Amino acid sequence: MGQPPRIDKADVPPQTRLPRASLAEIPAMPSESVLRRFVEHVPVAAAMFDRQMRYLLASRRWYADFDFLPPRLEGLCHYDVVPVAEQWRDRHALALAGEDMPVVEVSFERPDNGKTEWITTQSLPWTRDDGEVGGILIFAELITAKKEAAAAEERRQALWLHQQKMEALGTLAGGIAHEINSPIQYISDNLAFLENAVGDIVRLVDAYRGALAECEVPPDIRQHLHKAEQAADLAFLHAETGESVHQALSGIRSISRIVSAIKTFSHPGNFERAPVDLNAVIRDAVVVSRNQWKLLAEIEEDLDEALPPILGHGDQLGQVLLNLIVNSLQAIEDAGTSGKGHIRLYSRDLGDRAEIRVEDDGIGIPAHHLGKIFDPFFTTKAPGRGTGQGLSIAHAIVVRGHGGSIRGESDPGRLTRFTIELPYRISPPDDEGGIA
Repeated sequence: MGQPPRIDKADVPPQTRLPRASLAEIPAMPSESVLRRFVEHVPVAAAMFDRQMRYLLASRRWYADFDFLPPRLEGLCHYDVVPVAEQWRDRHALALAGEDMPVVEVSFERPDNGKTEWITTQSLPWTRDDGEVGGILIFAELITAKKEAAAAEERRQALWLHQQKMEALGTLAGGIAHEINSPIQYISDNLAFLENAVGDIVRLVDAYRGALAECEVPPDIRQHLHKAEQAADLAFLHAETGESVHQALSGIRSISRIVSAIKTFSHPGNFERAPVDLNAVIRDAVVVSRNQWKLLAEIEEDLDEALPPILGHGDQLGQVLLNLIVNSLQAIEDAGTSGKGHIRLYSRDLGDRAEIRVEDDGIGIPAHHLGKIFDPFFTTKAPGRGTGQGLSIAHAIVVRGHGGSIRGESDPGRLTRFTIELPYRISPPDDEGGIA
C-alpha cells in the first residue's frame, strides 16, 4: 500500500483549526480539589487512607458498593468502621512500608445482613511531595454477581457431567440386567421347583416313617434304617432343607430388586416431566446406597403408601435422596459414637404437595453454618470428602427443577433434618431443561 497523502497546514480551513491555549487561559484549580474530584468520580471502588488508615477520600463507587459503611468516611479509621482480618492488616502494613500488593480475590460477610460478598482488591502506597509514603490506596471490584454466575455455570456443568455418567451407567445397567436376567430366572424357577419338591419329599419320608412305625419289621432291618437316618442326619435335613431353599429364593429376589433399582435409578432422564413415585425413588436410593450404610447405620422407612405421584424427573430426585443419605452417613461417621447411627426417611401427603424428610443422629450442623449449606462450594468436610456441590445441586433440582423447597435444621449431636416439599403440579420453568 502507498503512503497516505501529506496534508499541509495551509490546506486546513481556518475555521477547523483549534486555537492554542496559553497557560494563563487555563483556569487555576487547587491540586487537592482536582484529586478529590478525580477520586470521587473514578468509575471504580477506590479509597485513599493516611498512615493511620484514616479515610482521606473515597469514590462514589466505594460508597455504592459498600453501602453498609457510614455515609461520610473522611477522618474515620478503616478498622473502626469495618472488621478487618489480621492478614489484611498485614498487607496494609506492607503497603505502608512501600510495597505494591498484588490483586487478590477475597470474600467477606456484610455486617448488615450477613450475606457473603466477593471482591478483587489491591493495596498500593502513595507518596507525599517529599517522597515519603503518606498512606495507601485501596482499589476494589465487587464480583459477587460474576462468582454467582460462575457457580451457576459450574452447577450446570456438574449436573451435565452427572447426567452423562447416569446415561452411561444406565446403558451399562440395562445391559447387565439383560445379560443376567435369564440366568437369574433359571435359578429362581429351579429353586421354586426344589422348594415344592423338598416339601413333597419331606412329606413322603414322614409318611414312610409313620407306616414303618406301625409295621412289623425285622429288628435287623429296623436297625439298618435307623443307622441310615443317622448317617444322612435326617432330622437336620428335615428341619433345614426347606428353610435353605426358601433363603436362596429370597436372595435371588433381592438380587433382582437390586438390579431393578440400579436400572431405574440410573436410567437416562428425559427433558419431559413424567409421573414419579417418590416412595419408589426413596427405596431405590436406599438399595443403591446399601453398601455404604450397612455397616454404619440402621435405616428406618416411614412412607405414606397413599402418596400420589408428582410430575417431575425421577432420576434427578433420586440423586437428591442419594446425596442426603450420603451426607447423613458422613455426619454419623464424624460423630464417632459407638454402635450404629440411625437414618429415618419419611414421606407424607400435604394435600397440594408431597413432603420428604431425611433425619439422622450424626454430628449435626452448627447454627452459623445452616444459612450457607446450600451455597455453591460451601463445605465443612475435610479435603477430599466433598466439593460443596452436593447440597447446592440438590437445591437447584428441588427449587428450580421442580418448583419445590428444601430446608435444613439441626440440633448438633442429636438430630439433623432435611425437609423437601414438592408440588404435585408445577408450571414450566423459564429455562426449560435447565435447573442450575
